[in-house]
Amino acid sequence: MTLHEEYQELLEAREMLETKKFQKFIAQPMQKHWDELKTAYDCKTLSEIATLKGEAKMCKFFFSLLKNIDSDFRNKRDELDSEGRKL
Repeated sequence: MTLHEEYQELLEAREMLETKKFQKFIAQPMQKHWDELKTAYDCKTLSEIATLKGEAKMCKFFFSLLKNIDSDFRNKRDELDSEGRKL
């Protein structure tokens, strides 16, 4: 896959993430869930802590994927700019 093709894929993914539907039905509910996760101090059993830890890891993973798409996009754009190619 060429650099320009990778850039185009990342651009499409980024545009998809910025749609109102994605934000409304996926990103906002995930952020709300992340914000509402209780702390380990609120847990009464070890299984609750394990569940909490798993949910927190899943939320962190989800948001890191979103962040990586954006940073990969910017890196590819800068790479294309440095080579003097048109986007």
